[in-house]
Amino acid sequence: MSWKITYVGEGVRSLGAVGAFQRGTRATVSEAVAKSVEGDKDWQVTPPGEEAAPPPPAPAPAAEEKPEEAKADDKKADAKADDKKADDKKADDKADDKKADAKADDKKADDKKKKK
Repeated sequence: MSWKITYVGEGVRSLGAVGAFQRGTRATVSEAVAKSVEGDKDWQVTPPGEEAAPPPPAPAPAAEEKPEEAKADDKKADAKADDKKADDKKADDKADDKKADAKADDKKADDKKKKK
């Protein structure tokens, strides 16, 4: 006789030689396998001759942000990223200016040496 088991837990769970189950996965198994998961809250066990009940609905997702709030958060994050890019550019420009100044100073020193 065929027993049916349905995984109703969260995530993915392996059940030995039977296979891997995600929420709502159903399999026909031996009585021994069915008895091994019977009483576990993550499994529905259906004895032979009975119709398997549909799995319970998935839990409701966590409260989602309102689209306007999400957009505002995205704009803030974009503004911060733009500010960081601008700051990085300023730092790069300053470093380039220092290099140019150092080269100019080196050239002046070389010119003085040549004149002597």
